[in-house]
Amino acid sequence: MTAAERSLKRTEADARVADNVRAVRKVVIHIGVSKSGTSYLQNALAARRAELIADQWLFPGHDHNQTAEFISVLGEASPWGAQWKRAVKSKRWDPMMKQIKAAPGTVLLSSELLAGLTPEGIDLILTELDESDVKIVVTARDLGRTLPSMVQQHFKSGRVSTVENYYQRLANGRGRNDPDLWWWRAFELPALVERWQANPRVSSIALVTAPAAGTSGSLWTRFADAIDLPLDRTHAPVMPLDAANVALDKYQMRLIRYLNLEMLETDLALDSQVQLRERLIAKWMAAGNGPGRDKLTIHSDRWRQVVAGWAAEDIAGLKELDFELSGDLDDLRPRFEDELSGDQSDPSQCPDDELANLMAAVQAVMAQQDELERINNKAVIRIGRTARRRLTRS
Repeated sequence: MTAAERSLKRTEADARVADNVRAVRKVVIHIGVSKSGTSYLQNALAARRAELIADQWLFPGHDHNQTAEFISVLGEASPWGAQWKRAVKSKRWDPMMKQIKAAPGTVLLSSELLAGLTPEGIDLILTELDESDVKIVVTARDLGRTLPSMVQQHFKSGRVSTVENYYQRLANGRGRNDPDLWWWRAFELPALVERWQANPRVSSIALVTAPAAGTSGSLWTRFADAIDLPLDRTHAPVMPLDAANVALDKYQMRLIRYLNLEMLETDLALDSQVQLRERLIAKWMAAGNGPGRDKLTIHSDRWRQVVAGWAAEDIAGLKELDFELSGDLDDLRPRFEDELSGDQSDPSQCPDDELANLMAAVQAVMAQQDELERINNKAVIRIGRTARRRLTRS
């Protein structure tokens, strides 16, 4: 056999191996949506990579999700602003694709970024993956919990617009086919399901509902059942506190907003502002302010009615579609937390003991900030004092 014949034989063998790998591989993509337990599920999967590999399931990369990889290939099509400018395809997407192409069995990917994609973005991702049989998994929880959680993220990110204005902007954008309104592309569930179903590479879609507030059930079990995950489904993983999205209570959330307002009026560097917020949230977390300490809810009767109407529309729309369901569509009806717990306290009136605890944490963080930087001392002091005045007079 000549060298040329041996080379041809190796090429044919490699092609058969590639065909066999493609024949047995399937791809499952969890696309969020945000605030539906995505971080919990992603961290649980990342912690079990070795177990998954043993069962021929690949959860690629080293992070808790594949968001950076997706951003790197989406470029300007990414719905998350200018993050794509910091992501390099050759350093993120290409190495992941090498893992995927070498993997038999099942490939599992997860990023809540994907729920906000346009049809063009969806086609770009699925074309780059080059798979013809893709299962999409959507996790969702009721808007009565999702919206307050998004408002918290709004303030944690340094924003200052009021809760009322935040909800009004959402109301103004609902139902509009506006490519800039990524929020409703992600959270208007019937349109989300239809948009992904329309792509010919998608073979099936599963919707996993987070158990409704005040009910039993496990998101982990529902998610694992939906994709036939080869892991223990009966014992839900415990999320480490340092990996969780910390839930602020209603007074802490308002104080963060006031700090944001004051920092806008100072010359405190942007990095220092971010650091200050992160340290303050970490201090509250260390004091026992873990996820769920103060249940999130919508306090305005007006917005409760509006949000309940949105949920009813979404449920009615979903009932007209064909998809796999793990959970119950009734889980998507808002059940407002104070109605379940009996807590009718006014979030605008901060009790004295709560105020003392809040400001003690602020003062400790302010002191730490100044000790490390030795700059902006007047700005830091002013931020704390003015935030306190705002909280006590409102």
